[in-house]
Amino acid sequence: MSQLAKFLMLSLALGSLPVQGIRTVYENKNEVYHPGHAAHHVTRLHRYEHEGIESMLEEEARWTQELEEGSLRGSSFLEEDHAADMENSDFVKLSGVQVRALQEHHRPWLSWLQTANDHTQGQKAQGNSSKYVKESPHAALVQKYKAFLTTVRQTRTDGLVPATGLSSLSSQYVGPIGVGTVVSPMGCVPKPEKMSGEANSSMLERIGGFFSRHYSKLPNAKVASSFEQACTVQDQSKVWVVFDTGSTNIWIASDLCASGPCQLAGRHRFNHSASATFKYPESLLQLSVQFGTGKITGPQAVDDFKIGPFTVYNQTFAMIETESDSSVFRDVPFEGIVGMAFDKMSANHVQPFFSSMIQQKALQKNEFAFYFSRDKAAGNALLWGGVDQKFYEGKLRYFPVVDPYYWSLKLRNFKIGNDTILGASDTYEGSANPGRKWKGPMAVVDTGTTFFTVDTDKFGDVMSKLPSGDCKGVSEKTHPPITISLEDMRGDAGDFVLTNKEYMTRDNGRCSPAFMQIDLPTDHGPGMILGDIFLRQWFAVFDRDTGKDSDAKIAFAKSSHKPEAIARIRELTADQPAFTRKLDNVQ
Repeated sequence: MSQLAKFLMLSLALGSLPVQGIRTVYENKNEVYHPGHAAHHVTRLHRYEHEGIESMLEEEARWTQELEEGSLRGSSFLEEDHAADMENSDFVKLSGVQVRALQEHHRPWLSWLQTANDHTQGQKAQGNSSKYVKESPHAALVQKYKAFLTTVRQTRTDGLVPATGLSSLSSQYVGPIGVGTVVSPMGCVPKPEKMSGEANSSMLERIGGFFSRHYSKLPNAKVASSFEQACTVQDQSKVWVVFDTGSTNIWIASDLCASGPCQLAGRHRFNHSASATFKYPESLLQLSVQFGTGKITGPQAVDDFKIGPFTVYNQTFAMIETESDSSVFRDVPFEGIVGMAFDKMSANHVQPFFSSMIQQKALQKNEFAFYFSRDKAAGNALLWGGVDQKFYEGKLRYFPVVDPYYWSLKLRNFKIGNDTILGASDTYEGSANPGRKWKGPMAVVDTGTTFFTVDTDKFGDVMSKLPSGDCKGVSEKTHPPITISLEDMRGDAGDFVLTNKEYMTRDNGRCSPAFMQIDLPTDHGPGMILGDIFLRQWFAVFDRDTGKDSDAKIAFAKSSHKPEAIARIRELTADQPAFTRKLDNVQ
């Protein structure tokens, strides 16, 4: 599950222009293709697939071993490693836990489908040739299914996001992030020539205030005069967080947590009292959020965050103080979440992490990109400020964000074979999103959701056209390619086609379509979510351009799964830490 990540926002005067006029505006205002500039930094991510902490530690150990063997044996090892992965890459590679959870999600529909089939055969045996029977089994099923839809809609609250960032179904792409500041030796103050910018000046003032409060009254305390004593500045803690384009706020496991999974041995936590740059905001708020079956609460705080060579200063976030004893948190290496969606989604209007990066000019280009490996759980990448051509093939084509709440693109249609499931007839019915110009369906690009999703009233169409069953029976005839057609910067259609090998999952010889039933909130739907499985096939650049919501866009190109892609991740991230159970950074 995920807090999701949903036509550029033109002036009202452009609303009545013909399509060609809009295309001209797109061409003049934005490039159609990404220019290909290099990334400022690359963070390696681990795809956690809910088979327990031990499985993650094993994958990380395997990654380290392969890194060492690759450096010794060179290209021959890479080729052998790639060949071994290819042998096991028929259909979508997911953990057994995830596939079985998906099958459980499908079970009610499959039960209704069997009931409909039985009903249809019974009617035919009695000689009933009515139109109702001729349209079956789907028509017979719809009657029962609609009753279920009514119940769902009566109990659903449209203002809530129906899928959030953590669940037993979703993969989590986790990577390290530094929080807070520790300076040593005691009493020193960082020299200004090693820092630059207004934000760094603010940091110096905050560090100075920290030492004035904590050390000036100590006996024999030796507080350095201004900028005289050199010192080392490092992160107070390094925690492993989920980077999620379907949510906006930041939650970090902290020393405030006294019970629940966040205080278990081996979990990394931020110690706010040991950070020289920590402070509480002027208005202290206690926040809470529901993640699937689990709930976390905690106060808002302000501190600095560091990724690779850059720092985001004075970032407001929430410290995890309580965490329900749920399997969502107990079984997942959850130490935080960094939301990367838009400001409009942010709780209490807090400036989100990436918006802070834009404001502080942390990157030369206001963009980040994800590369998801098809085969390596430990070999994924988050690229900051640019791209790397080892990770994709061809050109990166831009598609404008049409509702900057989620990373939402204009969905022209979604087809299974030649049958349209979502198209122009599926229109926006909400009332609280007046800035939205496109009234048709949306495609939300969300790194926090594993599967494809469709709204409840379309889920039956998908399941009836892509039946679950023995993998030996899956063919292009029974399970044709699916096509997702998005509108690009010129107003032209861009088709993303996936074969049944790219959208069917496998477990013990049984294949199931990688689709879930999730309703987008009314004000940001109807539509579908393009999650992890889509992003394994398509390298994606999330581009905020000038920083204005109206300029946001996503660029796609076919992902490369050649040995060189994994070799490049190993090269770029060789000095980055592997995930470890050791709690070695709580001061």
